[in-house]
Formats: sequence, C-alpha cells, structure tokens
Amino acid sequence: MLVLLLSLLVCGFTVPTWWSAIRRRPLSNGLRRAVAALTLATVVQLVFLALVAQTRLDYSLGFAAIGVPCSALAAVLALKDNPKSPVAIRISMSSLLITGMWLFLITLH
Repeated sequence: MLVLLLSLLVCGFTVPTWWSAIRRRPLSNGLRRAVAALTLATVVQLVFLALVAQTRLDYSLGFAAIGVPCSALAAVLALKDNPKSPVAIRISMSSLLITGMWLFLITLH
C-alpha cells in the first residue's frame, strides 16, 4: 500500500510537467532534453519502487546514483535554456521534488 502511495506521489510530481510540456509546442531542444532527463529520473524511481514492492532490495544507492543526477540534469538544462519559461520552472520544481523523494527513499530503505 505504501509503494502505491509513493508511486502516485512520484507521478503527481511529474505529470503536470509532462502535461505542460505537451501543451506547449514547439519546445526548444534544451527543454526537450530536460523533459527527457526528468522522465528518465521518474522511470528509474518507479522501477525502484516496483522492485522494492516485490523483494527487499539492498542496492538502493545504485538506483539513486542514476536517478538523482538525471533529476539534477533536468533542472540545469531547463534553467539554462530559458529560466523564465513556465515549463522550465515546472521542470525545475519537479526535479527538486523527485530529488527530495530519492533522499526520503534512501533514508527509508
């Protein structure tokens, strides 16, 4: 039950950003790369949560070693491209929330 709640929370962090990015056409290359990095960080986190639900993982730092840099890269790419864009701000906020979730999951696990 906790894994489902955490998965919904992770999706809640990123779905508004994806929706905003999809509605805003065309996206610059920097914002497109930032959305891709954010998506990768989200997928890694969801895979981690799914694996934790099935078994007891002992290598959560390995997942975080991929997810946290992807999340940070998303924020850097978004703010470097256009810091005043609403999509860039959403990407940065989502990336901050996902990084916080990684820190919570590492501490919890």
